[in-house]
Amino acid sequence: RWWAPHTGRIPGSNMPLPIQCPLDHVFNIEQGLRPDLIRAFSFLRHPRVPQTVLASQHNLTLPADLSAPTVTAALKDPAAVHAKVLRIADTPPDVYQRTLTAEQQNAFAKRAFNYLGIWCCIRPPARGKPGHIWYDLFWDIIPHTDRWRQTWSDAWVPRPSK
Repeated sequence: RWWAPHTGRIPGSNMPLPIQCPLDHVFNIEQGLRPDLIRAFSFLRHPRVPQTVLASQHNLTLPADLSAPTVTAALKDPAAVHAKVLRIADTPPDVYQRTLTAEQQNAFAKRAFNYLGIWCCIRPPARGKPGHIWYDLFWDIIPHTDRWRQTWSDAWVPRPSK
C-alpha cells in the first residue's frame, strides 16, 4: 500500500493500470471473510494444485428464469454438487435482488458493510484533510446508505472520508 497522495500511480513509477492488486488491499479479510475459502486469482494456474482439482471443474449457466428456486435447482445438479471448482458464467448484475428475499439481502448487507477497506487514491481536498476514500460494496445500488450512514441517491463518486 502507498500511504501518500497520488493520482492512481505511485509517484515515479511507470506501473501500468489497472493493476491486479492483492485482496487485502481492498478487502478487510479479518472483518468476517473466511480466509480458508479465499484463493488468489491465479490459484488454478499454480503448479502444486492437485490434478484432481483441475479435473473436477463444472461450468454452470444460470437459468433464464432466474429466481431462488431455479438457482437452487441448478446448484443441486449432480455435476455442480460434485465439482471441486464451480464456475458460474454470465452472472446478471441483478442476481442478488432476484434470488434473495429482502430479509436475506438485508442480512448480507449488514454483514458486508465492513468487508471493504480503505484505499488511498485521491488527493486531499485541503491540507490536513484525509486523502483516502472508503470503498463501498453497494456503490451500484441506488439509493442506499453506506456504513458511515451517508445516503447515496445518485452515482457513486470518490468522496474523502470525514
